[in-house]
Amino acid sequence: SGNIPESIANNLNGSVNVQNPEFYVGKKDQFASLKIWMTFFEKHTHFKPVFYEGNHFFTEKQLADFIFSQ
Repeated sequence: SGNIPESIANNLNGSVNVQNPEFYVGKKDQFASLKIWMTFFEKHTHFKPVFYEGNHFFTEKQLADFIFSQ
């Protein structure tokens, strides 16, 4: 969680695109801007983020749900 740096967000040919990271973004994250993340995902349409109703921190239950729901 957190905002993604501009240098990564704007680099469509960067290393983030050759990897397959998973993105879990809290809709109420006190350290990250949902607007910045939405701009990132508009540019990087091949990523499928998971938006959850929490803040910056995962609970044990959320983490287990994320891991075992796949």
